[in-house]
Amino acid sequence: MEARYRTLQAIYNIVKDDSDPTTYPCTYRELILKGLPDASAVQEQLEKLAEEEFIILKKLERLVICITARGLEKVKELLPVINKD
Repeated sequence: MEARYRTLQAIYNIVKDDSDPTTYPCTYRELILKGLPDASAVQEQLEKLAEEEFIILKKLERLVICITARGLEKVKELLPVINKD
């Protein structure tokens, strides 16, 4: 599986228990604490995911990441593949 989809999965794991996952303001720090294997490439992966409209990047006091409905659908589509790895 492509690294950016692992990053999308990490975002999903952070927001999935929120009553509205698409409004949860996930932070870059939360992603790094999830133990992504290549933290140096996370920014590039986030930009690609935003281009694909799976997430929205917001620059507030710090970078905030919000998963989109499309991103939620993509993760659910990938779950069988993710669980296999």
